[in-house]
Amino acid sequence: MRSRRALAISEKQEDLDSVPALDHAFGELQRETHQYATLSPEDVAEAIDLSKSIVEQMLRLVPEEARGEQVARVCAKLTFLRDVLFVGVNGFPRGSPEFNALVEKCEAPTRNPNAVHLELGTYTTWPDAEVDKYIDAAGIGDFIRLDMNTEFRPDVAANVAALPFADESIDRVSSNSLFEHVAYPHEVIREAFRVLRPGGVLITCVPFHFVRHGCPNDYLRYTPEFFDRVCTDAGFTIVASDSYACSGVYYTLHQFLKGCTAGVSGHPSDRASQFAHIMVTALFGALQGFDDFFVGGGASHHQATRAFAVKPGEYQPPSKKPNRELPFIDRYDELICPASGLPLRRGGDSLVSLDGTHRYEVIEGIPNLFTVQGFGWSFRHPASSRRQLEIWQAERNPTLTPRRKPKWLAWSRAI
Repeated sequence: MRSRRALAISEKQEDLDSVPALDHAFGELQRETHQYATLSPEDVAEAIDLSKSIVEQMLRLVPEEARGEQVARVCAKLTFLRDVLFVGVNGFPRGSPEFNALVEKCEAPTRNPNAVHLELGTYTTWPDAEVDKYIDAAGIGDFIRLDMNTEFRPDVAANVAALPFADESIDRVSSNSLFEHVAYPHEVIREAFRVLRPGGVLITCVPFHFVRHGCPNDYLRYTPEFFDRVCTDAGFTIVASDSYACSGVYYTLHQFLKGCTAGVSGHPSDRASQFAHIMVTALFGALQGFDDFFVGGGASHHQATRAFAVKPGEYQPPSKKPNRELPFIDRYDELICPASGLPLRRGGDSLVSLDGTHRYEVIEGIPNLFTVQGFGWSFRHPASSRRQLEIWQAERNPTLTPRRKPKWLAWSRAI
């Protein structure tokens, strides 16, 4: 004998079946690209139908007056994820409006036609066309692409923990999905502080829940509290962080699933595992429509951490506009030796430190200033271009007296 609850659910079946949007959204998934050629179209259709039936069971528990709106939310999520649900990673960014407003306010002074933006770890994501768009949209003068590998065609190759730029010569420092690939991230924050002008800004976004991904290595995951503490300790004054959730807990699990499920190994259970992948991934994609009603708006398992920091002092933009018609090495005259901190001079196809002790190749127009540095390098060998130049000049001219070394520098050199 069927229970009263089961009878009530049965009576509402027709209401759900009459919603064409839900049928259409799940029907579209059957034509999506996936990574399993061993599954027949019938297998895929059956896996997606199973997911659809679970979502329908959930929707029956939503009060009838709110059900239409919830169906629309589920359909919107599935539509947004079209063509990437089974093979890519995507989602609805959900950052804090307060954080976004603070970033916009603090970045506003650097919207200057002479300002220079430094992007750390560009890989292949900043082709010339995208750089030009960003410069126009941000209202700035130049965009420097920095990566450790010249094959990615950056403007300059260097170690993000040993930046080859003079003190207070950069207006903005930014990175996206970089810090997890750096073994000693404190060095990056200290270097960013050094090269930024007073009033300059540092902004970064790093994954928190994410699959392990080497480039060439994957070291760490970051909470907002890390940036709050370390950026403040480095000397930044306005420091803010944000949990960046792309549809919260279900997006996160969905992302993990695509990174961890079975491929094609030749095992007898391969097809069964692949069937489960299609079914559960389709389900997670649809369940993103329920994220907003979980504790914390579904953001407890956040996908990324964003952080923003401002260097203290009144912002004064550069006095001249960079000439982007010139190659980077010709238009940027404040490169320093990342090992000594001294200015660099052109010497044929190389850049040579002012004291002649370090030489760096220029490879197809790209200065390769990469140096290997480890834990505590910036404490033992501070690459402050101003300080190092003062010391070098004083050694050559005894009548010049460099400023007194700070106590912490003497202590760090004794380590």
